[in-house]
Amino acid sequence: LLQYYSVFTIYTSHNIINFLDTLIINNTVINNWRYQHQINTDNIETKRVLKPMIINLATMILPVLLLAFVQSIYSIDDTGYAMYVWRDAFNASAPFCNGVYPRSKDGEYASCWYHNWDTPRARNYIWASTALPNREISRIFLADVLNRIKHDGYSTPSQLCDADLQMLLQEAHEHNIKVYAEFAASDQEFSEIDMAGYPHQFNTNCANGNELVYFDGVAINNEYFAEVSKDCNNQNFQIEQLQFIENLSTASENASPLPLHFSVSWNWACCNCANNNYIPNEVTWNGNTKNALEHMIHIADSVDVQVAYNLPSIMLERFQRPYEYFMSKDNKSESSALYSLAYTEPTEPCQLSFCPQGFYSTTPTDTCNVGSDRTEAGLFDAFDYIKAELPNSRGGIHFMNGVFSTGITDGWPKHGCDDSPFRFRIIKNNGKRIFRYCGWVANKKDNRCNLDGVSAQCPSTCGTCSTCVDSTLRFKFPKGGRKITRGCTWVLTNSVNRCNIYGMEDTCRETCGSC
Repeated sequence: LLQYYSVFTIYTSHNIINFLDTLIINNTVINNWRYQHQINTDNIETKRVLKPMIINLATMILPVLLLAFVQSIYSIDDTGYAMYVWRDAFNASAPFCNGVYPRSKDGEYASCWYHNWDTPRARNYIWASTALPNREISRIFLADVLNRIKHDGYSTPSQLCDADLQMLLQEAHEHNIKVYAEFAASDQEFSEIDMAGYPHQFNTNCANGNELVYFDGVAINNEYFAEVSKDCNNQNFQIEQLQFIENLSTASENASPLPLHFSVSWNWACCNCANNNYIPNEVTWNGNTKNALEHMIHIADSVDVQVAYNLPSIMLERFQRPYEYFMSKDNKSESSALYSLAYTEPTEPCQLSFCPQGFYSTTPTDTCNVGSDRTEAGLFDAFDYIKAELPNSRGGIHFMNGVFSTGITDGWPKHGCDDSPFRFRIIKNNGKRIFRYCGWVANKKDNRCNLDGVSAQCPSTCGTCSTCVDSTLRFKFPKGGRKITRGCTWVLTNSVNRCNIYGMEDTCRETCGSC
């Protein structure tokens, strides 16, 4: 639609000229004004002067109106959950790790990780994971963006824009998801201050006429405050706490006009957090004495609170005070929100997370004697429990492919899938054998998905991602410089190597452990 707005404005401007001709001739007031200023609209010279002026005015105003119209079409209902999308995603089906979360990302363990969002396949899993019925995620905090936008919004000094980032932003907005650029230097200098302005520069320089390519906000995860809140009687710590809050305020200003999201820990609110001897962490900043956490919640537009537990009652207890601070915030905007953030990666002790295995586990599932149900259902039940008591709260997931949506256990299903990229063989009713791609199925999927074996070959098109089976069809794929025809039984005989062939894990999903 935007490609045609120039033609639209010029066409409309000429209509405005004709309208003004009629209006001026028939309106007495305008006729009097025309007489006083000696303007004759019937005069060709007058029209020659007026017409470019009106066209220029329309060219300035109409694109703004059209942009508002387009953005209204893609307006996002930002009332769902939030989720962190860090760079590295855990691949639970990687043969070397056998479903066990590795402690390292180096050496052979590197095969257990992949980039969370820089390929179409990875992004498809994000969009599927954000669209669970009644569990929609409407805001993501996206990492690995700094080096892609740090040159005044460009990825390089030569003013190139990052194509993968542009594509993710477009797809996210097409899926009604807001994207915040995530920065996590987490240092004493609060380096995120300088980074906070990059997303707005990207929006200015890299949209390239695409109204869906933009960041919705800036997210900061700086946990240095944890180092200086351990002893509230330490004068040096008090000074550093004040500087931290001042730095947060400066980062919020630098992020403008984009809103700032900030991540905090529940225990930053207290010098002693024990219920029987609770001592709040009161700080005087900018002439106001408040709890340190209250200052932060009032500075940032939105906040997630790391409640660091998987038992709903304790999560609620740790979230209660931050919630009260948020509700007392005067300058809330439409994007203001408070999230109870739950961990889904392995932790020590195990009850801090909903992950089915502890940090030192050697199996996909172990026993945690403290806490609650360590499953996806348990996670969402905890969010429901908190929301029933604190209705303006929202849930936050840390993080995509922590174990969320990895398929590491039945309790943590993998959401979404891809069609096989291979041409497959089907036998028509007349007995003729033909080879087709899943794109052919998509053209008439109501009929073609019912053909024998097709729904397993094209699960995304046919809506059968939740059924974890191999394709039963024969298919062609390149190997050794030529195309050969095989089936998933061939893959099964040497799955460790053959599942690594491009496209095989989307074709033999059960054998390759990709569902």
